Amino acid sequence: MKNENQIAKEKRGFTTEVENNLFISKSDIELIPLLKSNNPKERTSSATILGQRKSEKAIFALCAQRIINSKK
Repeated sequence: MKNENQIAKEKRGFTTEVENNLFISKSDIELIPLLKSNNPKERTSSATILGQRKSEKAIFALCAQRIINSKK
């Protein structure tokens, strides 16, 4: 059973390595749109993987999401 802290982390998009690995086979082009997903776990996993790959294609999208999120 999950405690309140775990539930709060999941709502904010906390992911595990196992969850991130579900997205690892996706290309950068497939991951970039997920940065705007309504699902916080999809956003986190895609940002994590794109960052690990040091994807030049994703730099603008990652920066844009950071700016958008900082204004909330």
